[in-house]
Amino acid sequence: TDMMHGNLQVSSTLGAGSCFSFDVTVPLAQADRLRIDNGDELMSVPAYSILLVDDDLINRFAGRSLLEQAGQTVVEAKNGQIAVESAESQLFDVILIDIHMPVMDGISATRAIREGSGACRHTPIIGLTASVMSDEKERYLAAGMDAVVEKPILIGKLLRTIQQLTENRSV
Repeated sequence: TDMMHGNLQVSSTLGAGSCFSFDVTVPLAQADRLRIDNGDELMSVPAYSILLVDDDLINRFAGRSLLEQAGQTVVEAKNGQIAVESAESQLFDVILIDIHMPVMDGISATRAIREGSGACRHTPIIGLTASVMSDEKERYLAAGMDAVVEKPILIGKLLRTIQQLTENRSV
């Protein structure tokens, strides 16, 4: 406590025990950034508002869990149509969208968001898929996605992609 310019207090009662307490002054961390362990490196990640779109409940649960552990705010949508409606009415920093979904797939939803007049028309959209052959990836990007991240998702890679896209938008 001395090294941290604090105080240490002790009170003791014979036969009852002792109570130790201390106080120190420490600077507050930035509330909008979190450092996460990405294998061999620590990343400093801003907090983002994310729309996570996937028809699979387990994929949404896993994605939401990973993102929230990394300090992100997540809104879920179970298909592309709900994603388009959410993107029309709410502003997100980034949209993560599965490619293959019923009702409306990720490609159609991306086109609808880009062609719409909603708050997220220019929001970065990242496709999430196991189908990442080069011709498929080109098709996703041509539809208006800004990047594609393959499944299974590696949270460090996903957060790095999100950070790169959002930083490029703000420049």
